[in-house]
Amino acid sequence: MTSDNDDRAESGDEFDCDSDDGAALSASFWSESERADRSFAPMPERLALPLELHRLIIYHSNEFEDMWGNWRLVCAFWRDEVEHLAKTEWIRQVDFRYNLGKLNGNFHFQRLEEDEAIFAAYKRAMSYHSSLTNAMRRCGPPAVKLGFIIHDIPTPELSFDYVNLTLTCPWRAVIRRVLGEELRVQAQCAVDDSGKNYEDACVVVRRERMGRADRRGDEWLKAERFAELCRSMSVS
Repeated sequence: MTSDNDDRAESGDEFDCDSDDGAALSASFWSESERADRSFAPMPERLALPLELHRLIIYHSNEFEDMWGNWRLVCAFWRDEVEHLAKTEWIRQVDFRYNLGKLNGNFHFQRLEEDEAIFAAYKRAMSYHSSLTNAMRRCGPPAVKLGFIIHDIPTPELSFDYVNLTLTCPWRAVIRRVLGEELRVQAQCAVDDSGKNYEDACVVVRRERMGRADRRGDEWLKAERFAELCRSMSVS
C-alpha cells in the first residue's frame, strides 16, 4: 500500500518548489496536507464563529479548486466540511470521457459504495459493447469532468468492468487528481506574463506532465470544454 506522499509523487500533484518555474511559488497554496497547522495557539472560544457561520461561508462557494486547495487547509472542521461536500455532491457531477471519435465514450456517476464511486456508460452502449470496449482498450486515459473543469489526468486507481461497462474509483482520488491539474493550470495562468489564456495554460501544463506535445488531444479537450460551456448556456 502506498502512502499519500507516494501518491502525490507518482501523480505529480505538487509543484517542485526548487524549480525555476514561477508556478512553483504557488505550491504552498494547495498542499495536499490533511492536517491543519497546529503551530499557533487556537482562537479564544469567545472569539470563535459559530459553526453555522462557518458552514454558510463554505457552502457559499462553488469554486471547487479554491475550496479543495485553500479552504480545506484552514482547519480540521473546514477540511471535514469540504471533503463532505466533495464526497456527497461534487463526485455526482463527475463524468469520465473517452476520446473515441463517433462512439459515445462517456461514463456518468451512478452511485457511491462507501468510498468507491461507480460510473456507468449509457444504457444503449450495450448495443455496441464490443466496439466500445475494444476502443477503450486502445485509448489513452479518459478525461475527467467536474463542472466546467475537464482534464485527462491519469487516474491509476481507476478499475474497469468491461462486461457491465462500469468504472470504479475512490472518490478522493478522482477529486484530488482532477483538481490538482486544475490548480496547476490556475497557477500557470497567474504567473504567465506572455498573454496566454486558460486554454493555452492547459496545453502548457499538460505538455509538461506528459513530457511531449499532443496537439490532437489538446484540441479534443478544448472542444469538450467548449461543448460543456454551450450546454450550460442552453439550459440557463
